[in-house]
Amino acid sequence: MKFSLNNFFQSNVAVYSFAWGLEILTVETLGLVNKSVISLAIANIALGLFVQILGDWLQRKVGINNLPKCWQIIPLIYGILGALLRVDIFDNWTGLTSLALSFILIGVGRRKAKLKPILYLGILGISVSAAELLFYQIYSLPLGEKLVAYATLGTIITYGYRLLSPWLLDYLKLTATEIKNIAHIHWAVSSFLLLSLAGYNLKSNPILGLTTAILLTRYAIMQGKNNSNLEQAEIWIYLGVLEGYAVAIYIINLLSIAEFLLSSLCTIAAIISYFIYILPWENWGWPLKPWRRVSLIIPIITVVLTNWSLDSTPPWYWYASILITAGFYIVISKVSQQIRLTYISLVLINYAFVIWLNNLGASIQTLVYVTPIGLSLLYVAKVDPYLKLPQNRNVRHNLRMFGSGIICFVALLENQWTGLLPGIISIMAIFAGLGLQTRAFLYVGTVTFIVNVFNQLIVLNSIYSFFKWIIGLIVGIAFIWIAASFETRREQINNLLQNWIEELESWE
Repeated sequence: MKFSLNNFFQSNVAVYSFAWGLEILTVETLGLVNKSVISLAIANIALGLFVQILGDWLQRKVGINNLPKCWQIIPLIYGILGALLRVDIFDNWTGLTSLALSFILIGVGRRKAKLKPILYLGILGISVSAAELLFYQIYSLPLGEKLVAYATLGTIITYGYRLLSPWLLDYLKLTATEIKNIAHIHWAVSSFLLLSLAGYNLKSNPILGLTTAILLTRYAIMQGKNNSNLEQAEIWIYLGVLEGYAVAIYIINLLSIAEFLLSSLCTIAAIISYFIYILPWENWGWPLKPWRRVSLIIPIITVVLTNWSLDSTPPWYWYASILITAGFYIVISKVSQQIRLTYISLVLINYAFVIWLNNLGASIQTLVYVTPIGLSLLYVAKVDPYLKLPQNRNVRHNLRMFGSGIICFVALLENQWTGLLPGIISIMAIFAGLGLQTRAFLYVGTVTFIVNVFNQLIVLNSIYSFFKWIIGLIVGIAFIWIAASFETRREQINNLLQNWIEELESWE
C-alpha cells in the first residue's frame, strides 16, 4: 500500500501514535541528558506549540480544511501536561510557559467557531501570564504599589487590544464587538484595582498611578464618542467622569493643598461645570445630555465633600464659595430655562446658613432656623411650573399655608410671654395677604394675630388678676354689641360676608 502524507495527517490513530512516540522520545532523551522536571515541562509546552503551529500550517498550506480532532486535542494535552509539571515552580521565567500555553489555546480555539471557549480561555491566559511575569518583579513591594502595577498592566493590555484590533480581528477570528468587550473587561478590572487604592499612601511613586488613572479615564470617555448606542455612550461618559473625579480627589490629597484652596474647590468645580454645560459636545461626537447632567452634579458633590474634609469651622471664603456655587445653578436655570434648578441654590444657601448658625456658638432661637425653610417653600409655591397650573391651585395654597404657618407657629411658641415678635410677623403676613391678594398669608396672619392676642390676655391675667374683670367686662360688652348689630343688620352682614367670601375665592 502506497504511503500518503495526506492520509497520515488525517488519520487519528496515526497522529496519536506519532504524538505518543514523540513524547516517549522526549522523555528518554531528557532522561539521558537532564532529569529535571522543569526541562520536561518546557519540552512538553514546546511540543504543544510545535503541533499547534503544524496544524495551522496543514490547514493553510496543504489544504486540509477539516483537520481531525486529534490536531486540536494533542496540542492541548502537551500544553496542559507541561503546565502541570511546573505548577509548583515559580521563577522569573515561569510566566513564559503560561504564555506559551495561552498561545496554544488561542491557536486551537481560533480554528472553529465551536472552539471559541478555548480561544477565550487562551485570551484570559495571556493576561494571567503577563500578571505572573509582573508579579515576580514586584512581589517584594507594598500592596499599594502592587495594585498600581497591575492596574498599569491592565491599562496597557486594554489599549493594546484597541490599537491592535484590525490585526486581531483577522488572527483571532473574532468580531469587533468581541474585541471591544475584551478590552472593556480589562478596563473594568484595572479601574477596580485603582479604586481599591483609596486606603493606601502612594506618595512615594504617584506618577505611575496618576498616569494610569488618566489613561483609564480617557478610555471610558472616548467610548462615548461617536457611539451608535446612545445608552451605552451615556454610561461610558458617566463612568469616565466618575473616574476622572476620583483622579481629581487623588491629586488634591496628593498635593495636600492649603485650606484656602480646599475651601475654594466649590468655586473651581462650579466654573468647570459651567464650561462643561455650555461646550458643544454634540459637534464633537458625544451625546449632550450626560455632560449636562454631570455638570449639574459635580458642584453639589464637591460642596458635600469639602465640608466633610474641613476639620475646623469653615472660613468666610468657604461660605463665599457656596454662594458662588448657588449662583452657578441660578445662571444655568436662566440659560436652560429650568427654574427648578434654583431649588438647588436654595438648598445650598440654607445649608450654608445652618452651618454658619451652628458655628456661632450662641443660643439661637429655632425661628432663625425655620424662617429660611418657610421662605424657601413660599418661593417654590410661587415659581414652580407644576404648581402654577390652574388645577393645582389648592396644592399651591396649602404649600403657602405650610410655609408661612411654620414661621408664625414657631414665633408664637418661642415668644409666648412678650408676643411682640409674633405680633409683628402676623401683621406683616396680613398686609402681605391684602397687598398680594393671597389667601394663605391673610389666613395665617389673622389666625396668628388672634391667637397671639388671646395668649397675651391670658398672660396679663395671670400677672395682674384685676385685668380679668376688665377683660371680662370688655368681652361681654363686645358680644352684646355684636349680637345686637347682627339682629338689626342681619341681611346687610350676610351680604357683606358673602361678598368677602366670593372675593377671597378669586385670590391666590
